[in-house]
Amino acid sequence: MSFQLPPEVTMRKEPAGKHWMYTFRHNKLGDLGRIVVQGQPNGETKFTSELSGGPDDGMHKKRKAIFLPLSQQVIEFAESTLGKKARSEKPRRAGPATRHTVANKTMTCSTCNQPTAFLIFANEWENEGDLEDTARVMYYQIRELNVPTWVIGEISGEGNPMNNSTIIKQVWPKRAAMFESSPKEFNAMLEGLDAGHC
Repeated sequence: MSFQLPPEVTMRKEPAGKHWMYTFRHNKLGDLGRIVVQGQPNGETKFTSELSGGPDDGMHKKRKAIFLPLSQQVIEFAESTLGKKARSEKPRRAGPATRHTVANKTMTCSTCNQPTAFLIFANEWENEGDLEDTARVMYYQIRELNVPTWVIGEISGEGNPMNNSTIIKQVWPKRAAMFESSPKEFNAMLEGLDAGHC
């Protein structure tokens, strides 16, 4: 029996105390979940699948649809390699629903001072999955504020940063396709939100 990850999914292995953790990442959805591998005193190996994000997060179902069958395949492959001396637990959420904060800015209406947009700045980014990871950890703040929300990659490059491009993705109230824009172009779009608010 052989096993190969789908081309859009990668895996990284990390120590977790006395155990090992295998985290699975999708290039567009970010971290899907992880499998924690624990040796048992009786010689068995225990596998625990943990899904990323809370069940009320709109992207949870998409991550779950990919991760659950994938984790089952990985565990079955490991069990066959270990000679069936393994046991697995039902998938669960990876830890409690926690609040994370990354750099962000709430835009407000120039007339009524109410929020019009929420901008979240991804600390590290290379692709759409990185932006989705940032949206996942900020999910509860996004939901509470309930205004159009974008995750923005770091501006880099030479010259005037206002003219340099970065990746941007709208994540609330609906997901939109990722795009590239300069701060100058993106700010012009945000001004349109302000003008149409009151």
